[in-house]
Amino acid sequence: MHFENHFKIGDKIEIEIEQQFGDPRLLKSQLLEVSECKSVYFISLPTEKGRLIPISEGKKVTLYYSIHSKGTYSFQAVVEERKRTPIPHMKVRQIDKTIKTQRRNYYRLNVLLPVEVYDMERNPVANGNTLDISGGGIRLFISKRLDEGEEYYFAITLDGKRFLSKGKVLRRSIPNFELPDEYEAAIKFTMITEEDRNMIIKYIFKQQRILRQKGLI
Repeated sequence: MHFENHFKIGDKIEIEIEQQFGDPRLLKSQLLEVSECKSVYFISLPTEKGRLIPISEGKKVTLYYSIHSKGTYSFQAVVEERKRTPIPHMKVRQIDKTIKTQRRNYYRLNVLLPVEVYDMERNPVANGNTLDISGGGIRLFISKRLDEGEEYYFAITLDGKRFLSKGKVLRRSIPNFELPDEYEAAIKFTMITEEDRNMIIKYIFKQQRILRQKGLI
Protein backbone atom coordinates (compact mmCIF):
# COMPACT_ATOMS: atom_id res chain seq x y z
CA MET A 1 0.00 0.00 0.00
CA HIS A 2 1.26 3.47 -0.89
CA PHE A 3 1.34 6.18 1.80
CA GLU A 4 2.05 9.85 1.25
CA ASN A 5 4.82 11.32 3.39
CA HIS A 6 6.78 14.55 3.28
CA PHE A 7 10.12 13.44 4.69
CA LYS A 8 13.35 12.75 2.81
CA ILE A 9 16.41 10.60 3.41
CA GLY A 10 18.49 12.03 6.24
CA ASP A 11 15.57 13.60 8.09
CA LYS A 12 15.39 13.15 11.85
CA ILE A 13 12.65 10.90 13.22
CA GLU A 14 11.35 10.30 16.71
CA ILE A 15 10.07 6.85 17.67
CA GLU A 16 7.35 6.67 20.32
CA ILE A 17 7.08 3.34 22.15
CA GLU A 18 4.24 2.53 24.53
CA GLN A 19 5.51 1.47 27.95
CA GLN A 20 3.93 -1.04 30.28
CA PHE A 21 4.51 1.44 33.08
CA GLY A 22 4.39 5.20 32.74
CA ASP A 23 4.33 7.49 29.74
CA PRO A 24 5.52 6.51 26.24
CA ARG A 25 9.26 6.47 25.54
CA LEU A 26 10.65 8.77 22.85
CA LEU A 27 13.79 7.75 20.97
CA LYS A 28 15.79 9.52 18.26
CA SER A 29 16.36 8.00 14.82
CA GLN A 30 16.99 9.00 11.19
CA LEU A 31 15.46 8.05 7.85
CA LEU A 32 18.00 6.05 5.81
CA GLU A 33 16.03 4.67 2.86
CA VAL A 34 12.51 4.57 1.40
CA SER A 35 11.30 1.47 -0.47
CA GLU A 36 9.73 1.64 -3.92
CA CYS A 37 6.35 0.70 -2.48
CA LYS A 38 6.45 3.85 -0.29
CA SER A 39 5.30 1.95 2.81
CA VAL A 40 8.54 0.31 3.99
CA TYR A 41 11.33 2.43 5.47
CA PHE A 42 14.82 1.80 6.76
CA ILE A 43 15.71 3.90 9.78
CA SER A 44 18.72 4.00 12.06
CA LEU A 45 18.57 2.01 15.26
CA PRO A 46 17.49 4.56 17.89
CA THR A 47 19.88 5.85 20.52
CA GLU A 48 19.45 7.19 24.02
CA LYS A 49 22.29 8.89 25.87
CA GLY A 50 24.69 7.51 23.27
CA ARG A 51 23.51 3.90 23.61
CA LEU A 52 21.79 1.86 20.90
CA ILE A 53 18.26 0.87 21.91
CA PRO A 54 16.98 -2.33 20.25
CA ILE A 55 13.25 -2.58 19.55
CA SER A 56 11.70 -6.03 19.22
CA GLU A 57 10.62 -7.26 15.81
CA GLY A 58 6.83 -7.17 15.57
CA LYS A 59 6.62 -4.18 17.93
CA LYS A 60 4.13 -1.44 16.98
CA VAL A 61 5.51 2.08 17.21
CA THR A 62 4.55 5.63 16.26
CA LEU A 63 6.97 7.60 14.09
CA TYR A 64 7.09 11.41 14.20
CA TYR A 65 8.86 13.82 11.87
CA SER A 66 8.70 17.57 11.38
CA ILE A 67 8.81 19.60 8.17
CA HIS A 68 9.77 23.26 8.36
CA SER A 69 6.79 25.58 7.80
CA LYS A 70 4.46 22.58 7.44
CA GLY A 71 4.31 21.06 10.91
CA THR A 72 4.68 17.66 12.57
CA TYR A 73 3.41 14.40 11.08
CA SER A 74 3.03 10.91 12.51
CA PHE A 75 2.02 7.40 11.53
CA GLN A 76 1.81 3.92 13.02
CA ALA A 77 4.36 1.31 11.95
CA VAL A 78 5.55 -2.20 12.78
CA VAL A 79 9.20 -3.17 13.20
CA GLU A 80 9.82 -5.99 10.71
CA GLU A 81 13.57 -6.49 10.93
CA ARG A 82 16.69 -5.33 12.77
CA LYS A 83 20.26 -5.48 11.46
CA ARG A 84 23.65 -4.25 12.66
CA THR A 85 25.37 -4.08 9.27
CA PRO A 86 26.39 -2.09 7.36
CA ILE A 87 25.14 0.26 10.13
CA PRO A 88 22.66 -0.54 12.92
CA HIS A 89 19.21 -0.08 11.41
CA MET A 90 15.60 -1.27 11.39
CA LYS A 91 13.12 -2.04 8.66
CA VAL A 92 9.65 -0.70 9.53
CA ARG A 93 6.36 -0.99 7.64
CA GLN A 94 3.75 1.76 7.80
CA ILE A 95 0.32 0.38 8.73
CA ASP A 96 -1.95 3.41 8.62
CA LYS A 97 -2.17 6.81 6.97
CA THR A 98 0.05 9.72 7.89
CA ILE A 99 -1.64 12.46 9.88
CA LYS A 100 -0.65 15.97 10.83
CA THR A 101 -0.37 15.99 14.56
CA GLN A 102 0.39 18.12 17.57
CA ARG A 103 2.87 16.58 19.97
CA ARG A 104 1.54 16.03 23.46
CA ASN A 105 3.35 17.37 26.48
CA TYR A 106 4.39 14.48 28.69
CA TYR A 107 6.32 16.52 31.24
CA ARG A 108 5.40 15.35 34.73
CA LEU A 109 4.84 17.91 37.47
CA ASN A 110 5.21 16.79 41.08
CA VAL A 111 2.12 18.18 42.75
CA LEU A 112 -0.53 17.19 45.30
CA LEU A 113 -4.05 17.47 43.90
CA PRO A 114 -7.25 15.89 45.25
CA VAL A 115 -8.53 12.92 43.23
CA GLU A 116 -11.82 11.04 43.47
CA VAL A 117 -11.86 7.52 42.02
CA TYR A 118 -15.00 5.84 40.62
CA ASP A 119 -15.61 2.42 39.08
CA MET A 120 -17.02 2.02 35.57
CA GLU A 121 -20.56 2.21 36.99
CA ARG A 122 -19.64 5.61 38.46
CA ASN A 123 -19.75 4.24 42.02
CA PRO A 124 -17.30 5.88 44.45
CA VAL A 125 -14.19 3.76 45.11
CA ALA A 126 -11.85 5.98 47.12
CA ASN A 127 -10.29 9.41 47.46
CA GLY A 128 -6.60 10.15 47.10
CA ASN A 129 -4.01 12.69 46.01
CA THR A 130 -1.79 12.95 42.96
CA LEU A 131 1.95 12.59 43.38
CA ASP A 132 2.51 13.94 39.88
CA ILE A 133 0.49 14.77 36.77
CA SER A 134 1.12 15.09 33.02
CA GLY A 135 -0.90 15.34 29.84
CA GLY A 136 -0.72 11.55 29.63
CA GLY A 137 -1.71 10.47 33.13
CA ILE A 138 -1.20 10.69 36.87
CA ARG A 139 0.58 8.94 39.69
CA LEU A 140 -1.47 8.92 42.86
CA PHE A 141 -1.45 7.89 46.50
CA ILE A 142 -4.63 6.13 47.62
CA SER A 143 -5.93 4.02 50.51
CA LYS A 144 -7.74 1.54 48.25
CA ARG A 145 -6.06 -1.11 46.12
CA LEU A 146 -6.83 -0.56 42.42
CA ASP A 147 -6.61 -3.57 40.12
CA GLU A 148 -3.79 -3.47 37.58
CA GLY A 149 -5.04 -3.40 33.99
CA GLU A 150 -8.50 -2.19 35.03
CA GLU A 151 -10.05 1.16 34.10
CA TYR A 152 -11.55 3.68 36.48
CA TYR A 153 -12.88 7.22 36.33
CA PHE A 154 -10.78 9.90 37.99
CA ALA A 155 -12.15 13.28 39.05
CA ILE A 156 -9.32 15.79 39.42
CA THR A 157 -9.54 19.40 40.56
CA LEU A 158 -7.19 21.94 38.96
CA ASP A 159 -7.30 25.61 39.99
CA GLY A 160 -10.81 25.11 41.33
CA LYS A 161 -12.12 23.34 38.20
CA ARG A 162 -13.13 19.69 38.45
CA PHE A 163 -12.90 17.40 35.41
CA LEU A 164 -13.55 13.71 34.87
CA SER A 165 -11.29 11.40 32.87
CA LYS A 166 -10.97 7.65 32.40
CA GLY A 167 -7.68 5.91 32.97
CA LYS A 168 -6.05 2.49 33.10
CA VAL A 169 -4.00 1.27 36.07
CA LEU A 170 -0.53 0.49 34.72
CA ARG A 171 1.01 -0.55 38.01
CA ARG A 172 0.34 -0.61 41.74
CA SER A 173 2.76 -0.75 44.65
CA ILE A 174 3.03 -0.32 48.42
CA PRO A 175 5.60 2.46 48.90
CA ASN A 176 5.76 2.01 52.67
CA PHE A 177 5.45 -1.51 54.06
CA GLU A 178 4.77 -0.06 57.50
CA LEU A 179 1.52 1.27 56.01
CA PRO A 180 0.26 -1.76 54.02
CA ASP A 181 -3.15 -0.17 53.39
CA GLU A 182 -1.67 2.76 51.49
CA TYR A 183 -1.03 2.30 47.76
CA GLU A 184 0.71 4.12 44.96
CA ALA A 185 -0.74 3.71 41.46
CA ALA A 186 0.38 4.84 37.99
CA ILE A 187 -2.52 5.77 35.72
CA LYS A 188 -2.54 6.33 31.97
CA PHE A 189 -5.44 8.39 30.59
CA THR A 190 -7.50 6.40 28.11
CA MET A 191 -10.32 8.93 27.73
CA ILE A 192 -9.85 12.64 28.25
CA THR A 193 -11.10 15.62 26.26
CA GLU A 194 -8.53 17.77 24.49
CA GLU A 195 -9.90 20.73 26.46
CA ASP A 196 -9.09 19.00 29.76
CA ARG A 197 -5.69 17.79 28.51
CA ASN A 198 -4.82 21.33 27.45
CA MET A 199 -5.95 22.57 30.86
CA ILE A 200 -3.46 20.18 32.48
CA ILE A 201 -0.64 21.34 30.18
CA LYS A 202 -1.43 25.03 30.83
CA TYR A 203 -1.49 24.32 34.57
CA ILE A 204 1.95 22.65 34.34
CA PHE A 205 3.37 25.60 32.37
CA LYS A 206 1.95 28.00 34.97
CA GLN A 207 3.48 26.07 37.88
CA GLN A 208 6.82 25.86 36.04
CA ARG A 209 6.85 29.66 35.64
CA ILE A 210 6.19 30.06 39.37
CA LEU A 211 9.00 27.64 40.26
CA ARG A 212 11.42 29.42 37.90
CA GLN A 213 10.59 32.78 39.44
CA LYS A 214 11.40 31.31 42.84
CA GLY A 215 14.65 29.87 41.48
CA LEU A 216 13.56 26.31 42.25
CA ILE A 217 14.09 24.97 38.71
